[in-house]
Amino acid sequence: MNEIAQYKGFVEQLKEEIRRSQVLASSVSTRIMLELYWYIGQQIFEKQKELGWGNDVIKQLSTDLQKEFDSKFSFSPDNLHRMRQLYSEYCNLEVLGQRVPKLKNQLLALINPQKKVLGQRVPKIQSSDNQIYNTEINENWEEVIKKIVSLIPWGHNILIMRRQQQT
Repeated sequence: MNEIAQYKGFVEQLKEEIRRSQVLASSVSTRIMLELYWYIGQQIFEKQKELGWGNDVIKQLSTDLQKEFDSKFSFSPDNLHRMRQLYSEYCNLEVLGQRVPKLKNQLLALINPQKKVLGQRVPKIQSSDNQIYNTEINENWEEVIKKIVSLIPWGHNILIMRRQQQT
């Protein structure tokens, strides 16, 4: 094989690795952004519940965050409402199962008494419809759901939430 052919092969190999890395970086970036959106939604939800803040706080928060972060993230009032909705609607399996029934079944198949979630065995809990849910009520279960929801692109989450509001 001549040097030109070797060089072309070398360049193609590098291009392939660059493209693979770009896709991976985009995927990781999206997941991290969704985890941030979950956190922001959780904080808004809890402060509104704990301190009785109304929706006006979201408008002010939007103004304050947009001043600091320009257009790096969308901190519009609508998007902050969606972040709050993301947390409040997805933070338990029942609601999540209504949004994405196949996902609920996949979760139930994945999480059983024989497996570990976040390195710990999870207790069984019987639901009112006689299905068994294995959940650690507090941090671990919410963390599992957050990780799974962060794999769903933001635009899809918005569509799922809108669709549910229409039903």
